[in-house]
Amino acid sequence: MKALDYRRVLGFGFPFEALNRDLWLTCLSNIVAAFGEGLYFWFFPLYIRSLQANPVEVGTVLSVLWGVSAVTPVIGGIIADKYDRKKIIIVSWALWVFTPLIYSSANFWPELIPGAVLWGGSMIGAPAANATSSQRRSGRTRCLLFSLLFGLRTRLATFLLLCLAGTWLT
Repeated sequence: MKALDYRRVLGFGFPFEALNRDLWLTCLSNIVAAFGEGLYFWFFPLYIRSLQANPVEVGTVLSVLWGVSAVTPVIGGIIADKYDRKKIIIVSWALWVFTPLIYSSANFWPELIPGAVLWGGSMIGAPAANATSSQRRSGRTRCLLFSLLFGLRTRLATFLLLCLAGTWLT
């Protein structure tokens, strides 16, 4: 008997061969990272409030976070065109790793600002990651790659996080 072909089993012919091992690992790491970031988005305002912040101060911390993360990719795009993209990605990951350490050691809400700046600054690697990933695929599978690496990342992680949170809360 012939072994089952996964494309035939799935029926819709998902092109698994479009992504190599490295890109599948990148997709998986993006989902895990987005799962952790999802905790920030849902619970971070509550954490800021627990550090004696009023609503305006919560908005200040979040404005710094989103303001820096809005500007940093533009700078990252300029840098990614001039320097080694893999090194830029590693630097951005290093910035991102220190963010939870800063958040967890804060005793008062202003101590969260450096972490917010680091989290926003970690977006400097986004253009390098996008360019590196897109160079590995042909035009035919590039859209699939971006939907898996960046679209599925937040949707799947948020879905899993909300299911898990609902289980914990009930």
